[in-house]
Amino acid sequence: MDDKLIGTTDFDEISEKIQSLFPYQKDKVIRTINDFLDLNEKTSEYSFQVCPKCHEEIDTFGKGGYTYKEVDGKRERSKKLFKCPLCHRRFTADRGQLTFYSHCSRDIWNTVIEDTFNNVSLEKTAAKIDKHTVTVFRMRHKLLAFLEAANEETVLSKPCEADEKYINECHKGLVHAEIDDARHQVTIYRPSQKRRTGISHDKVCLSSVVERNGKSFSHTENTGRPRTEELKKVCTHIKEGTFVWTDSQRAYDGVLSERNCPHKELKSGLSYDQVNHLNTVNSLHSKINEVIRQYRNVSSIYINRYASFDLHRQVYIESKREYINLVRSESAG
Repeated sequence: MDDKLIGTTDFDEISEKIQSLFPYQKDKVIRTINDFLDLNEKTSEYSFQVCPKCHEEIDTFGKGGYTYKEVDGKRERSKKLFKCPLCHRRFTADRGQLTFYSHCSRDIWNTVIEDTFNNVSLEKTAAKIDKHTVTVFRMRHKLLAFLEAANEETVLSKPCEADEKYINECHKGLVHAEIDDARHQVTIYRPSQKRRTGISHDKVCLSSVVERNGKSFSHTENTGRPRTEELKKVCTHIKEGTFVWTDSQRAYDGVLSERNCPHKELKSGLSYDQVNHLNTVNSLHSKINEVIRQYRNVSSIYINRYASFDLHRQVYIESKREYINLVRSESAG
């Protein structure tokens, strides 16, 4: 046990130990240190290159004072303000971040982010931070909307698998008077089972493209089987020339041909082997289905958000505290 580094703070000793590692282990240590340095640089200070008021590029913003709030009858500083030297307008230092236009502190936001990724219910989170469930709901969806927007920038360059998942349409959270379509009034307010057998317009189609051991992108646009126009929105995230495994959906043929992506069609599980399969994308769909099950169905208007949320969960699990700091400090707009 003497040769281990548990509790060691002597960096010279640590350096000697690192030299005894294998080359691939040294590379991993270096990558981890660089990731921490990049994270600290992003979260240590606020950085604005463009004024959010006049949208002009500015090298340096001036000091604009502080916002204030009442705490126990006393006036205390709340948020730092910057001032644009061109338009002379002020804005808060956390503009575009999750804490922007929020009266909740960073500690409360950290709790909401942690509970969201741990699938804690709104009621339990609200009791923990002493806020109303409506407030927690809005904070949670502010986070989910940020994750959805961040996922739109995903580009898949490694061999991919493409498939669809069909989810029961649901209007959970809406009162019946807000649902215009008469067919929705009866069965899909909070559905427990589908009305018709097979694929129908009672099911929302979630199209997914997944790299093997890499990134992924999921999006839903309509009900029933996906059309060519809908698959184009998903396949635009695939880099041109990337090889793709697909199911028997014919709409992929034209879409992938336009992007010069060779693809192999797998009509059923009988055609699977060690290389040709859709197990990776099916695993993703199983995880999304588990999230929906834990929340006892998700309203169809929020499926894209929860699909993007599930794609970020693995990153969160690997490095919780660093991920929370990055998500909270990254620009949400």
